[in-house]
Parts: sequence; structure tokens; C-alpha cells
Amino acid sequence: MESVLSQTYTDFEYIIVDGASTDGSVETIQSRVIGISGIPQQVKWISEKDTGIFHAMNKGAKMASGEYLLFLNSGDFFYSKEVLTEVFSNQTYRDDFICARCAVSKNGVVEFITQAPEKFTFKDFYGTTLAHQSTFIKKSVFEIYGYYREDLKLKGDWEFFVRTIILNKCSTKAIDTILVDYNLDGVSAFKENKALQEEEMQHIFKETILQQFVPDYRYYTQEIINMRPYYWLKKQKMLNTFVLCCYQIAKKIKK
Repeated sequence: MESVLSQTYTDFEYIIVDGASTDGSVETIQSRVIGISGIPQQVKWISEKDTGIFHAMNKGAKMASGEYLLFLNSGDFFYSKEVLTEVFSNQTYRDDFICARCAVSKNGVVEFITQAPEKFTFKDFYGTTLAHQSTFIKKSVFEIYGYYREDLKLKGDWEFFVRTIILNKCSTKAIDTILVDYNLDGVSAFKENKALQEEEMQHIFKETILQQFVPDYRYYTQEIINMRPYYWLKKQKMLNTFVLCCYQIAKKIKK
């Protein structure tokens, strides 16, 4: 909340969706909302039971009145006070998705920073996804193509991106701003959830045209793994020359 409320850019609506928490979250929200009456952006909040992460995100999307939506989950925060100013001041966007960069951290240390491609193909989603924390989504995309699937517990954002960007050719724009810090302590990063993520992926693959070409990507990925020693050897020029010489000698001895 601090990272949102301290932004130098204030032309936005802030919606907080809490799942009827009993850990003091509601009291924190109430105290902060009461204390920001002088801040120009509109703040809305609700606290009620939901059926999961994507049910809560859909609630927020339906409450929103802005042109672009951004979803920050617990533990996510804006990278600096100026990031929204950097993204939106003196800028006009037409694309369905604005894809900023995301710093992925663990125990307070940034491990890597994401970079969206200029143009997405399914290969960009095979085994990975966009960071929804750093992706602005036009509200009209939800209204045209549907909201997050609430039957999925962990891969609802992945399915939404593939459904809109890949299968329906929604437009994207990559920008260089590091927008958000995403902490790897989030629910999707838990080791015990890996099996459920894989199960949901297989379920999604079977439902759509994706089943037509996912086997090709699996084969391609395995081939890359199998060829890693070969590509490594090619980079080691002296060793590569030595191996080739041994090969030539072996051929002559065999003759």
C-alpha cells in the first residue's frame, strides 16, 4: 500500500480486494484509507470471502473504471515512487497490453529482471509467462474476451494471456521501465504447488487448439537439452579442434 500511495503520479484509481482476512489486514487498510483523504486518487476497498486468487482479481477488475488495469498481489510493490510517472506522463497508449519489466526477488535480493519481447509467440509462453504484476491490461480486453478463469487456482493469468495475446492476437507493447518487485515467496512459487500448476497446464492444453502443437514444443525443448554438450563443445575452439583430430585419426585407424 505504501508503494502505491507514495506515487508521484496520482491519476489512478486504487482498489483493494481482501479475502475477509483475520490477520490484521482489514485494520491496516482502514487506518491507511482514513489517513489519505487529501490524496486525489480514488480508493475503494472490500473485504469478503472469495474462492481464490482469480476470483478476487476478477472482483477488482469489475469494480475498476479506468482504461488500464494492473494487479499487485500481497508482497508485490512498485519499484520506485516515480514508476507510474515514467510510464504514463506525456504518453498515449493504444495497445491492449503494456508490458513493463519486473524485478524478481528472493529474501530482499533481486535475482533477475524480466524483459517482454516486442512480439509474442506461443514459444514465449511455453514453460513461462508474463508477470501480471508488471503488465497493464486494457479493461476492454476483459469485457471482450472474458475474465480470469476461476476454476484455475494458479494458472489463470497464464491461460488469460495465451487466450488473448496468442489465440486472439491482442496487441502488446514492451516498455523498458522496471515497474514492480515480485517476491518469490508468492503462492505460485511454492514447491508444493508445482504439481498443481503442471496439472492445470495439461488441462488447458487439452481444451484448445494448443493441443495441436504443444507436442512439437516438447520435442523441440528436449532436443535443445540433448544438444547442449554439442553446442558447448563448439564454443571451446581448442578442445573442439582436438576432438575433431581424434575423430579423423580414429577413422583412419578403423580403415
